Amino acid sequence: MPHSILFVGDIIFSSWSAKSLAYAKEIGFACEVVEFPLDYPIRLNSNTVEKVPDEEIVKDFCTGCRCESSFFNKYIQSKLPISASTSLHRVPILLQPGGNVFYDIISIFSVMHEAVVGSSITTSAGEGFSWFVHCQVDYPQLVHDLSYAHSFRAEGTQPQLTSKGAKELADLLCLCENYLQRKSDFPPEGRTLFEVGLMNFAHALLRATNVELPGSLKLLFESCLQRLGPKWIIDRVSQVYQRIKPVPMSFADVAAWYRRHPALPIIHNWHTDIFHYLENDVAVEMFDLAARAFSDHEIVSHIAKEYGADIETVSADARMFFNAIDPTRLVDHEFKIPRLSLAAAAC
Repeated sequence: MPHSILFVGDIIFSSWSAKSLAYAKEIGFACEVVEFPLDYPIRLNSNTVEKVPDEEIVKDFCTGCRCESSFFNKYIQSKLPISASTSLHRVPILLQPGGNVFYDIISIFSVMHEAVVGSSITTSAGEGFSWFVHCQVDYPQLVHDLSYAHSFRAEGTQPQLTSKGAKELADLLCLCENYLQRKSDFPPEGRTLFEVGLMNFAHALLRATNVELPGSLKLLFESCLQRLGPKWIIDRVSQVYQRIKPVPMSFADVAAWYRRHPALPIIHNWHTDIFHYLENDVAVEMFDLAARAFSDHEIVSHIAKEYGADIETVSADARMFFNAIDPTRLVDHEFKIPRLSLAAAAC
C-alpha cells in the first residue's frame, strides 16, 4: 500500500527536520522516514577540508534546511517524481502517496494534520495557525544566532546575538507572553501546533547561559519540550552528546566525538565544527569500527586479519590515527590525517 515518505536532514543540526519529525510523532502521523545528513558546510580541496565561512552560507531559507546540491540530487531528488523537480535543495520534504510533494514546514505540518484529523489545519487550529506561521518565518536571524544545533553541547551555550537577532528575540518573547495570556482561547490543535513549532527556540533559550528568562516563559518552554514529539527528538539527540566523554580513554571514545559524512571520507566534530579528511580506506574502516563501539583489541584484530598485517604494525597505526583525531588536540579547520603504513594495502 502506498505510504507517505518524509525526507529529513540530520535532526541534530536541522531544526526544520527535527520539528517535522516531532509533529509527526506528536499527532500520530504514520510515514516512512528517510534521513540524509546533508547539511555539511564544507569545501573539499584535494585532501584538505575547509569549513565554509558563515558569511558564505545562505541563511534566507526560513522554512527548511539547505542541503549541498550535488548530494541532494543524488540521494533525494532521484527518489522524487519527475514532476516534483526542485532547485530548492532543502529538507524536510514530504512525499504523499498520490505523488504530491511538499517542501516547507508549514505545508508539511498542514498535510500531516489533515491526514490525521481529517479537517483543514486552519479550521482546527484557528488563530493558532497564524501564530505558528509567525514563529516559523519571522525570525530568520534568530534561527542563526540562537543555534538549535549548538544548544545540545554539554557546556550549554552563550549565543552572541546580532542587533537584528536581539530585536527578533524581544519580539519572540513578547509573542510568547501574549500566548500565555490567551492560551485558553486556543483550541487544542492550535496549542499543539504553536508549541511544537516553538521547539528549537525553547531548547536553545533554556540552554543559553547568558539569557535571562521570566519564570512564566521558562515554564512554557519546559512544557513545550515535555510534549511527546519534542521530548522524543530531544532525548534522541541528547543521547549522541551523552556518549561523548570529556577525556577519551579508547578508540570508540574518540569516534563518539564525530559524525561521518554519508558519502565522503570526512568526519565532523559535534562540539567544535572541525572537519577531518580520512586519506585511505584503512582510516575509514578503523573509524567506522570505533563508531560501532568495537573495542581497541577488536579493531586492531579485525584490521590485521583483513589486510594480512601483523598486530604490532596495526596497533601502532591505530594509535597514531586516533591520536591524530583526538578531540583534545587543538587543530585548525583545515587538517589532514597522517598517512597510515597500511595505506598501500588499502589501495
